[in-house]
Amino acid sequence: MSMDDYERARKLGDKELHIRMQKNESPYLPVLDDILDGITIESHISLGLIDVPLDRIVGTATAGRTSAFAANFMPLLGSDTEFASKWGRLYDSMVSDGLRDPVVLLEYLNRFYVVEGNKRVSVSKYLGGINVEATVTRYIPRRTEEKENRIYFEFLDFYKATRINFLWFLEPGRFPELTLHVGYRPGEAWSEQDIQDFRMAYFRWRDTYKQVIGANQELPPEDAMLLYMDLYGYKGVKDGSPSELKANIGKLRNEFAARTRFMPAVSMMPQAESKWKISDLWKSTPTKVKAAFLYDSSADDSGWVLAHEMGRHHLEEVFGDQVQTVSREHVRPYQAESVVADLIKDGYDVIFSASPVFQFSIGRLAMDHPEVKFLLCSHFSIYSNIRSYYLRMFEAKYLTGIIAGIMARDGRIGYVADYPIAGTIANINAFALGVQSVNPDAEVFLTWDCLADDTPRDYMVREGITTISNRDLSAPSKSSRHFGLYQMDGLDQINLAMPLWNWGALYESLIHSILRGNWNDLTDGSQSLNYWWGLSSGAIDIAMSHNVPAVTQNLVNAVRDQLQANRFSIFAGPLYDQKGTLRSDTTALLPPEEIIRMDYLVRGIAGSIPTLSEIRPESRNVVAIAGVERLASPASLRYREKQREEHIRAIAENEKASAEAEDPIIAGEDTEDTK
Repeated sequence: MSMDDYERARKLGDKELHIRMQKNESPYLPVLDDILDGITIESHISLGLIDVPLDRIVGTATAGRTSAFAANFMPLLGSDTEFASKWGRLYDSMVSDGLRDPVVLLEYLNRFYVVEGNKRVSVSKYLGGINVEATVTRYIPRRTEEKENRIYFEFLDFYKATRINFLWFLEPGRFPELTLHVGYRPGEAWSEQDIQDFRMAYFRWRDTYKQVIGANQELPPEDAMLLYMDLYGYKGVKDGSPSELKANIGKLRNEFAARTRFMPAVSMMPQAESKWKISDLWKSTPTKVKAAFLYDSSADDSGWVLAHEMGRHHLEEVFGDQVQTVSREHVRPYQAESVVADLIKDGYDVIFSASPVFQFSIGRLAMDHPEVKFLLCSHFSIYSNIRSYYLRMFEAKYLTGIIAGIMARDGRIGYVADYPIAGTIANINAFALGVQSVNPDAEVFLTWDCLADDTPRDYMVREGITTISNRDLSAPSKSSRHFGLYQMDGLDQINLAMPLWNWGALYESLIHSILRGNWNDLTDGSQSLNYWWGLSSGAIDIAMSHNVPAVTQNLVNAVRDQLQANRFSIFAGPLYDQKGTLRSDTTALLPPEEIIRMDYLVRGIAGSIPTLSEIRPESRNVVAIAGVERLASPASLRYREKQREEHIRAIAENEKASAEAEDPIIAGEDTEDTK
C-alpha cells in the first residue's frame, strides 16, 4: 500500500513539475542558501519547538535534496530507488503512529526551509496535514524599505504579541490593522482566550471563503478577511453564522478580485460619445437621474464643499427636469450609511460622496445596492462598485509655479498646502518644478494649513516670504483674501493667479454617460474606475490677473496648450527628492499610481510632510483615511478604528430606535400585557 501511495505522490510531483516548467518557473524546491546570497542577516533567534503550518514550508535549507522533490514537496525519483523505499516506510509509520520526531527548519520572511526532515514534510503534505512539529531557527534580515521587508517586521511584532505564524499579507499595514480589529494596539500582547478565539474564527472564515470562492481565489484568505472586516467588523467574522458568511462573501466576490490590483482602472479624460450601433436599441437608458451629494462640512465654511455645490447647481442648469439633485451637509462618517440609506429609499440612484472619509461608511451599502451608482471624491476607491473621481490639479499648479518663479524677485516662494493626502504631494512637487523651469535657483518654502502648532500666516511673516501660493478657494464665512497665488507688499495683496476647480464639467459628463446608456463602457465591473481628469477636460484651469505681465501670460498659455494636447509631461525625469536621491529617471509621464501615491518632496522644497500627530485633531479624519502617511502608522490605524467603532455604534443605536418604535413593550409603554 505504501508504494502505491508513493506512486500517487510522485504523479502529483510530476504534474507540478510540468506546470512550473510551462510557466517558465523553477520546478524544484527553492533553496534558502541561494535566496540569502547577498542578503545581510542581522541575527539568528531560536524559536524552540513550535507548530508550523505546512503550507508555510516552501523549500530546503541547502541544495542537497533539491532534485528529489517538486516545488510542492511531492517526490520525483522512481519507485525502484532507495529514496522511494524510505519514503514508503515513513508513510506506513506516520499512518500508524503519527510523526514521532520533529523536523528542523529555518525561518526567513515567515517562510520555512527544511534542514532535517524533507521526507517527513513530504509525507505530511501528501496526507493533507495542517501543521508539523518543528525545531525552528529564525533568520532576521536587516531592516529596509522594501515592501516584503516592511511586512516581515510588522509580522515580527504581531508574532511577538500572538505567537500566530499562519498569516501573511500582501501589503504593509495589514498586521497592525488586524490587531486593531481584534481590539488591541499594535505590539500589545493578546490574551490566550483571544488568540484561541481568533484561531477558530480565522480557520472557519478561511474554509468558508475557499468553499464560496473556489480553489482559484486571487486574494489570499487573510487579505480577503480584512476587506470583509472593513464592512462587517471582526464580530462579523467571529460571530457571523455560516449562512451569513457565505452570503456576504458571495456579494464581495468582485471586491476580492479587485483588491489584488491595488489601483483602479483610470479614465484620464472625458469619454467620447460613441457612434450609434444597432445594439443600442436594446440599451436601457433612464429618462431622469436623481443625484445626491454627501458632504462632511458645508458650503458656508468650506471652499471645497462650495466648489462641489457649484458643480451640483451646474447640473440643474444644464439638464433641467432630467436631473434632480439634493445635498446633505455636515454628515459624520458614522452617520453616512444611515443618511445614504434614506436617500436610496427616496429614489436617489446616484450618490456623490465629496470626501474620502465616507469610503468605509458607504462600502456595505454599495454591496447591497448594485442598482445605485456610488462615486467617491478621492484618488482611488478600494471597492469595485464605488467609482472614484478627482482632478489632475498638479497641471494647474505647474502653471502657477511658472508665474511664481518669474514674479518672485528674491527667489523665495511660499506654498500653503491643506492636507497630506494622496495627490497633494504631486501638486506641491509640480508647483516646485514649474518654479524651477524658469528660476532654477529659487526655493519653495512649504507649510501646512492643518498643523496644530503653527499658522501659514505666521510662518510666512517669520520667514519674510512675500510671494505665496495659498489655498485655492476661500469659504464664504471665512472671507479671507489669502487664496490663490499672490504677492504681499506690506499690508497690500497683489493677486496674480488662481487654480480653478470646475467640478460641474466632470459631473455633467458623468450624468451624460448615464443618460446615454454608456456608463459601463469603460469597465466590466471587476475593478474600480477612477476618473482623473486634467486641463484637457475643462474641469480645471487657471485664471491670471492683469498684474501678471503679458509676456508671462503668453508663456503660461503656451505651456497650457501643450499640457492640454498631452504633448508635455510635467513629471518627466530625472526627478530627485530633497535628499538628492533619484526617484525617477523616466523620460515619459509617470504612471498615474506613482503620481497619486507620491510620498516624497522634490529637490528645491524646504519643508516636510507632517505626520498625523502634528495635525489638528479636527483635520485628522481625512488624513487617516486618505493620507500619504503609511497605513502601518499606529496613530492612523487607531483613528480609523475609532471611526469604525463610531459607525458600528451608530448602526446599533439606529436598530434599537427602530425596534423601540415598532414594539411598544421595548419602548416601555404601558399596555394591557405589561400592567
